[in-house]
Amino acid sequence: MLFGLNLPDKATEIALSLERTLGAVAVVSATWCLIMRYKSGSFLFYSTLSIGLLLFYCIVWYRIAFMGLIIEPFCIIITLLICCLGLANKQKSALWIIFSMMSIALATKSREIPIPMDPIDINRYLMVLAVICSGYALRDQYKILF
Repeated sequence: MLFGLNLPDKATEIALSLERTLGAVAVVSATWCLIMRYKSGSFLFYSTLSIGLLLFYCIVWYRIAFMGLIIEPFCIIITLLICCLGLANKQKSALWIIFSMMSIALATKSREIPIPMDPIDINRYLMVLAVICSGYALRDQYKILF
């Protein structure tokens, strides 16, 4: 028992809450640095970490897990808006981030996809595809789209 929580019973809930809060905020921050060619420093790192952990704390401590279902799509929308700025500047990495965000959005709705597969497998495949697209975005960081 740690901080009033029974960790073995809450491990998956805590991991999902971290993914939906800290992970989503970190994706927005990383996309901003990639698309705007901003060199991140310790201030951006600590502010991203503190905002993500504050949202995580609010979700877990106050037991409002539905907020994670709101925070993650909101961060996906912000990331896509940042990528629109990158597309306006003809950056190839912005296109790869858009593919990555589409894959993450599909992964969050993997239970509703009518494919004869287990929804957990679909979720994992789509998340791997998102990571691959993000890797291509980092590879093509300074390349022009057209």
